[in-house]
Amino acid sequence: MSKMITDSKNYEDIADAIRAKNASSDTYEPGDMAQAIDDIPTGSDKPYIEITNMDSNGYTTGVALHNYNNTTGKTRIDAYQFLDYTYLSKITGLEDITAVSGSAFSNFSSKSFSVPSLYIPLPKCEIIGASAFAYRRNGTTTVLINPKIMKNIYNYAFNDVNPIMLNPTEIIEDEEGHKIWNFDELVTVGQYAFHNSGLNTRVFADSIIKAPKLTNVPDEAFTYCGMIVFEAPNLTTIGSKAFSCTPYLRKIWIKSGGTVTASAANKAPFYYSNENLEIFTDAESKPSTWGSYFDLIDSTSSIRATVHYGSTYQDFLDA
Repeated sequence: MSKMITDSKNYEDIADAIRAKNASSDTYEPGDMAQAIDDIPTGSDKPYIEITNMDSNGYTTGVALHNYNNTTGKTRIDAYQFLDYTYLSKITGLEDITAVSGSAFSNFSSKSFSVPSLYIPLPKCEIIGASAFAYRRNGTTTVLINPKIMKNIYNYAFNDVNPIMLNPTEIIEDEEGHKIWNFDELVTVGQYAFHNSGLNTRVFADSIIKAPKLTNVPDEAFTYCGMIVFEAPNLTTIGSKAFSCTPYLRKIWIKSGGTVTASAANKAPFYYSNENLEIFTDAESKPSTWGSYFDLIDSTSSIRATVHYGSTYQDFLDA
């Protein structure tokens, strides 16, 4: 007859092993350990990427992400994951992705190459990393996002993706049929985030952008975008050419207390924007931190936006 002697140290060792496997800090009672061990992801349910299709030259054209979800704790596409996958035309398994890391889908190696069209649904994504989709040219890249949960879109995220079709998970329109993008949680838009994207299709075409938490739009962030109104009640800081070449932008609010970079005519934030642009601000006169060309539209200095000093945000909304 054998006798089992149980030492508490054994339980601690087992608990440590479970935590290591799950990369967690959970605590376990002895009676819970069997189930915890059974719940550890095995080889078949760990996150992995499968190549689903290759062309006759051996280039990857299709991939599938497996087990990228909250259960496995893997909800981020890693940096450089699909960098220079020039021929990629189909990807699945993105339903639970919350973040796309830097250069994940970039096409740096052959910027002049015509990439195939690619549909990327990201309904739960909150973060788009730097250069995540940069330089995907000459093949429509369609990215589906939920603007209401988007928090950070970093530098060059969609730079030179031409054309790009950026679509919301739900289409919301006002009474005039303009598409409304409610970026309720957006706090970061990096420089060049949408620079030279959708030159022909115009990202945010005929749209109203609402970003209540956004305070800063840096250099060339929305160059060549097609929005008609930019509603950001806390916007105080605007970088060089931030809204240049936005020919449909009708009005924007700039809250006093920040900086509007406009050190030269060709660096003006609204350079070659809509010549009928109206700028509303609560400042009583031009702040000293706003450059001389903050309201300039054309290179000859003859066309400038109409500036409404001493306005309220409600004045801006009602205009």
